[in-house]
Amino acid sequence: MLIIYYVALVIGITALFARVDRSLPLFVIVFSVATLYLIIGLELSQIITWIVGSILLLINLILFVPFFRLLLIRPIVSNFVNTAKLSISDTEKVAMECGDTHWEKQLFTNQLYWNELLSVETKPLSAIEQDFINKKVPQLCDTFNQFGLTDKTLEQIKSAGFWSLNIPKKYGGLDFSAQAHAKILTQLSSCNTSLAVTVMVPNSLGPAELILHYGTDEQKQDLLPKLATGEHIPCFALTSTDAGSDAGAMVDSGVICQQEYNGKNTLGIRLNWDKRYTTLAPMATLIGLAFKTYDPDGLIGNQSDLGITCALVDSTLNGVSIGRHHHPIGSNFSNGTHQGKDEFIPMSA
Repeated sequence: MLIIYYVALVIGITALFARVDRSLPLFVIVFSVATLYLIIGLELSQIITWIVGSILLLINLILFVPFFRLLLIRPIVSNFVNTAKLSISDTEKVAMECGDTHWEKQLFTNQLYWNELLSVETKPLSAIEQDFINKKVPQLCDTFNQFGLTDKTLEQIKSAGFWSLNIPKKYGGLDFSAQAHAKILTQLSSCNTSLAVTVMVPNSLGPAELILHYGTDEQKQDLLPKLATGEHIPCFALTSTDAGSDAGAMVDSGVICQQEYNGKNTLGIRLNWDKRYTTLAPMATLIGLAFKTYDPDGLIGNQSDLGITCALVDSTLNGVSIGRHHHPIGSNFSNGTHQGKDEFIPMSA
């Protein structure tokens, strides 16, 4: 009977601990007292009682007295972390060291100072930006509410310049500020998140930003105007079928080689990939493809494993296959799979 009472007591305190995580000290203390009470009630020898009592006392001291916790637990945890620590690649190190933190840091510390956020000064929108938000955005929302995410809505997205928010004016874009960009997406999200995602991706993950910063002059002159007008529909492919969002684990590859291309012996990359969860992939005409690059023959240097890089791939090439649609959390925005088999592109891509 005593054992039944003991089990009931421990279960009851455990249930309390499950509901309120801050009751851990209470749980451990009551558990210790209940265990000691059980040992005494079973009328075991005094030696066993003293041993169990000493062990329980030691556990409580280690858990709740900072001096003992730092003295005994900290070295064990530190040694474990040091031995289990994984190496950080150069790419990961650069990503960790880039940028800084602002108000969003408070989200992780659970100490929110709203006045600090509200006191941030923002530049006023230009007249063109405000006019776009007042007129073009509601018009697009009305079209979506009538027709959904159909060709008619997509044509309005293209013609109004929703896919050119961050493209400079000299390439046919709107060149809006980040604040205007954010307000547009906020208003579209209040209408429908799938509509907002359809507008958002080409202005963030799309190849336009990469071309603008890293593309050649020829690529900028040729591709940016087409992206601004929607003649080219972009997507950015990072997520591999088997690796998920772990870019370092992707198996998509590009091998540097020489091959006949347009009648000439050309230095380029032979690509093989299998991607999924690529937003706009089912309708995209231009793929920004991330893959691991290898140079086994040393055609451009002494290093064979060159890490992850990106290239622009025309989705209409023979080796490219656009697969089935995904429906992330039941949303209607365009998202799907695509594959490439032994597709050769010149280095200029």
